[in-house]
Amino acid sequence: MIRATYTDKQFDKAMQDALLRAEQAYIDGLIEIGIAFVADAKANGQYENDTGNLRSSIGYIVAKGRKVLSSSFKVVAGGNKGRSKGYFLAKSLLANNPDKLIRLIVVAGMDYASILESKGRDVLTGSSLRATSNLRQLAERVRNGN
Repeated sequence: MIRATYTDKQFDKAMQDALLRAEQAYIDGLIEIGIAFVADAKANGQYENDTGNLRSSIGYIVAKGRKVLSSSFKVVAGGNKGRSKGYFLAKSLLANNPDKLIRLIVVAGMDYASILESKGRDVLTGSSLRATSNLRQLAERVRNGN
């Protein structure tokens, strides 16, 4: 007969610790992807940077439920209005976020970002496509415990 050398309580604690490690690895990975996404979008945006507002409105939030765990919205070329609009938009998308859901949100907060995209200018689309592969890799790493 095989007998466990641990108690149910010890087993439950080990499982909880493993889940917390996996969750933290997922959060850390989302933060890395958010940082890379923003850098990519700002560097490769196909539009003029007249006021700095559009590039300043590009940023990310990683949140669990409605709690922001990490975010980055940095002012570019005096675009204070853009930074505020981007952060407000990203934060507003958390209003109905379920309590335990961990989410990466990336935005371009200026209203005219979608107009530029519809005219074939890359604001976020190219960065989104490139980030998709990073998200798949992150899911695989977390699934495999790396």
